[in-house]
Amino acid sequence: MNIRIPFIAGTIALIFGLTACDDDLAGIGSSLMPEQDSLSTFYLAYPITTRTVKTDHVVARTSSCYLGSLLDPETRAVTTSSFMAQFHLQEDYTLPKEELLIKDETGNICADSCVLRIFHDKFYGDSLTTMRLTIRDLSMDNVMEENQTYYTDIDPTQYVNPTPMVEKTMTYSVVDCNLPSSSTSLSSGNYRSIPIHLGKDYGTYILKNFYEHPEYFKNSYTFSHNVCPGFYVEHTGGIGSLVNSDVSVLDVYFRYQSNDTTVTNAWMRLGATQEVIQNTRYDHELPAEMLLTDADHPYTYIKSPAALHTEIDLPINDMIAGEHKNDTINCVRLTLRRYNVEHQSTATLTPPNSLVLLRKGTAEEFFNENKLPDNETSYLATYSNQSNAYTFSNIAPLVAYLRKQRDNEAGVTAEDDDATREAKRAAWEAEHPDWQTFELRPVQAVYSESTNYYGQTTKTLIGIRNDYNLTSVKLEGSPNGEVKVNVIYSRFAK
Repeated sequence: MNIRIPFIAGTIALIFGLTACDDDLAGIGSSLMPEQDSLSTFYLAYPITTRTVKTDHVVARTSSCYLGSLLDPETRAVTTSSFMAQFHLQEDYTLPKEELLIKDETGNICADSCVLRIFHDKFYGDSLTTMRLTIRDLSMDNVMEENQTYYTDIDPTQYVNPTPMVEKTMTYSVVDCNLPSSSTSLSSGNYRSIPIHLGKDYGTYILKNFYEHPEYFKNSYTFSHNVCPGFYVEHTGGIGSLVNSDVSVLDVYFRYQSNDTTVTNAWMRLGATQEVIQNTRYDHELPAEMLLTDADHPYTYIKSPAALHTEIDLPINDMIAGEHKNDTINCVRLTLRRYNVEHQSTATLTPPNSLVLLRKGTAEEFFNENKLPDNETSYLATYSNQSNAYTFSNIAPLVAYLRKQRDNEAGVTAEDDDATREAKRAAWEAEHPDWQTFELRPVQAVYSESTNYYGQTTKTLIGIRNDYNLTSVKLEGSPNGEVKVNVIYSRFAK
């Protein structure tokens, strides 16, 4: 059932003020119309249906890696993350001449040690929880390539070296209690790290390759295909913390004779940066309750990364059919309110900052092609602390787009009578059952800022990507129609 409230033309401005519909000038000029014509506007509220849907996977396009396992105290969902990382090598990388290196007792090249450091300044959960990881080197027979698309459900075992040169298991915590607080406090400008000691043998292997095959060190590609394809860092135990690593580095330590009397300690540093591939795999254990759709659960979930999203069925046909087939739709406003978290804790997850509204089945194309919301078939909404909701202020162009698409593809013509039109539309709708279904996906919006002569700052949206942060939000709505979409029409009457 919808709600109808008639208004006269003189209240158009008030309506649009209350509904915050942007850039609509339907009321301008109404006083200049012939007396025999009258313009009426009215407001209708249509119930919509929503449901929680598992997210199969998303494109793993991020420069951050996640490691660990965390229980969401609100939903009891468990998120576990492991990652694979390659290492960037600067063009024409150089080291001291081989004859200057300090050799072992047999006169061979020898590294002093080799350490992989997972740097991080952001984490979720308890910083003192004991966690366990296992690290293995990747295989040169199946190297991750730049021209391939990888997803968050990637199977790392396809890339691990079957006869690993490096295989080590160790325990760690977000804050290393073996170090003084002055070394682990972020407030003092430090960057926390998880050091994984790989042993001097692997460092020696890299140094020998450098001097025996300098062509392998021409760039990152030759390095990854001939020396080090990267590492798989797997979470293998513990629950209670999850770290977000912006960069990992591989340090190879050695010594060389800098002059006749001085021995210099040095290291070769390679970084897992955005120039090379980093892939995080996410596994989610989701309680069955999060996917329930009965009357006792008037809400849906959105959870990132790559866990849950919300589907929406908008009653497009009801908006444009019957008595409304000749009406003008001025504004369509959709607001989704958030349920507050009942029991806050240090592990409570925050809601995603932004949601993108997409037609069902178009998300992969949207993100693969780095598209931006066009405000016709895709829209962006930002979470508001003030309203505790996400609001799509005016998706009327979407309704117009779908109406036109349906009629064009159904072959509706001006010469058709009403029965023929409805038959064509019904046939097209049967072939496109999801034409009124949309997805809400959590995203990170990237903006650029510019300042004009008067000091006014303008933000411009330059990028949209999947949200790889750990977020969770419970939204009002279910298949029972608790949420309504608000529509403002205008109509001429003789």
